[in-house]
Amino acid sequence: MILYAKSGDLKTMHLLFDMLMEKSLISWNALIAGYVQKGLEEMGLSFYYEMRQNGLTPDQYTFASVFRACATLATLEHGKRAHCVMIKCFQKDNVVVSSALMDMYFKCSSLSDGHLVFDKSSNRNVVTWTSLISGVWPSWKSC
Repeated sequence: MILYAKSGDLKTMHLLFDMLMEKSLISWNALIAGYVQKGLEEMGLSFYYEMRQNGLTPDQYTFASVFRACATLATLEHGKRAHCVMIKCFQKDNVVVSSALMDMYFKCSSLSDGHLVFDKSSNRNVVTWTSLISGVWPSWKSC
């Protein structure tokens, strides 16, 4: 599935997913990421919600895709809901997830929330700094 997702063959990826007797978190993550990477963010989010309804707990890979989808769609409500789920079930500080979360908040015009994520990130590196700078740069340019 991951191979087909990365190559953009969503039809085959989804066919393989449907054929699985037991759908693991890895298979759900591949499905969600495949749709989000192909620009079908709404589909990716709908599969995220379906995965949650099936009782699976998201991980860092799930949240990275969900926050990217929310950033692209500028859906702050969905992003905040996912952020609450992340806080409840995923406590590790992850650079990729923190950067995707900051990006989502900045693209949804919630600069204070984006700054808060950066401030709480204990694992700052070039990725998180780039997310911060690219997130606040548009507001600096308009001053």
